[in-house]
Amino acid sequence: MLSFSDITIQYTTQSQPLLSNVSFDVEQGKHVVLLGSNGSGKSSLMLCALGFLAPSDGGVVADGFSMGDAHQAHQARRFLGYVGQNPDDGIVATHVTDEVAFGPENLGLPREEIARRVDEALAKVGLSDYKNREPHTLSGGQKQRLVIAGALAMHPRYLLLDEPCSMLDPAARGDILALIEQARAEGLGILHITHDIFEAKNADEIIVLCGGAVAFRGTHSELLQHESDFDEWGIELKAPFVERDGIALSETQYDLEGVGVTYLEGNQQISALREASIVIHKNEFIVIEGQTGAGKSTLLKALAGLLDVTTGAITFEDQPFSTKRARGAVGLVFQNPEMSLFGETVLDDVAFGPRNFGASEAEALQAARKSLSEVGLDPVTFGQRTPLKLSGGEARKVALAGVLAFSPRVILADEPTAALDASGRLAVRRLLAQCSRAATVIVVTHSPEEFVSMADRVFHLEDGSISEVEKGSWKRASLRGESN
Repeated sequence: MLSFSDITIQYTTQSQPLLSNVSFDVEQGKHVVLLGSNGSGKSSLMLCALGFLAPSDGGVVADGFSMGDAHQAHQARRFLGYVGQNPDDGIVATHVTDEVAFGPENLGLPREEIARRVDEALAKVGLSDYKNREPHTLSGGQKQRLVIAGALAMHPRYLLLDEPCSMLDPAARGDILALIEQARAEGLGILHITHDIFEAKNADEIIVLCGGAVAFRGTHSELLQHESDFDEWGIELKAPFVERDGIALSETQYDLEGVGVTYLEGNQQISALREASIVIHKNEFIVIEGQTGAGKSTLLKALAGLLDVTTGAITFEDQPFSTKRARGAVGLVFQNPEMSLFGETVLDDVAFGPRNFGASEAEALQAARKSLSEVGLDPVTFGQRTPLKLSGGEARKVALAGVLAFSPRVILADEPTAALDASGRLAVRRLLAQCSRAATVIVVTHSPEEFVSMADRVFHLEDGSISEVEKGSWKRASLRGESN
């Protein structure tokens, strides 16, 4: 049994404990889900479970091993499998087979046993046909299945999952949830962090953290009886409807004519974007949706001037587009926010843009404080923190603040609500709607239902080809998975 006993976590930078006297158990063959707002302590509990964070009081015991003891924690991690929200963070090898073999090799197992476990794990996650591929050539969903295969190859007793579906499209999300159910059926204990109430519907127990304590404990059906508490708990059942002021669209921001982007994957040429021809107007709010690997992020990078197009041309404000033209005019919020955070402090990181584009130091800091407030982060509380110790949701807000701080004419947002709780998602949607008064906003998302009420147009990307979605087929905002 994985037991959390009276866990209290008190950081020196906070006046109140993050968590106080939290206790629960994860039994083998049971699926326990942790819900709660960003900063409620979910990921801190996960770090305690792995022995990477020592609580101020209380402790975690994994099948008799104390995770507060370095030697015992080392022994226990042999049967604890961990999967995070960004699969790229968990991939260490340059070959699929080597990636899955990494854990068993570190256990010192015989070569024949390692090979057997690799084949077994890849078969479980449906990647047997990909064993000779390089991990970077896989889609996001395939990468996440690969990381899970690496964990399963260790033959763990428990799987610790920190938002494993937050970066995935609905189809890939369904694959991962099916793997979780299969692991539970095979007797593994599952500790699963998520912001999505629908991912928790089959859990044996749901625990909601709020205000440093356990606010709810029960089943999914019992949780639905507490809908009046969802706002306080950071849970969203339906995405609230967000509207934006209609703006007459006339001037052209981007004109894409036959744009294609290709690259080599081994000896094979891959078309990430094919013959894209669209016109985007100033102050237009555009939503781009499609499955993982469809070419959405490639399109955003081309619009940001971060990669050269192979064919066709992009015109920006009636001039040929270039990296120089994009400088100071286009802001990109990356899908993985840690890619853009590099300052010693949060305030210094957010001030980089205005400072780099000619603002004085006082003006840059003032802009940074303003944009942090706009994304819901107190500049005093968060300004002096290091970006390296932010939660996934906090890092996403800081990355967005860094773009808003230099007031670009175009905002490109790649999955801007991923890893955010209900209030964070709503705040980002409202903020982007507000930004479209002064900037063109282009959002790439796996959850278009969150943004269609704000959109002027919606585009679908599939296998690198882009097409406009008929406006009459847009669905009014409702949370993904509601019909499941």
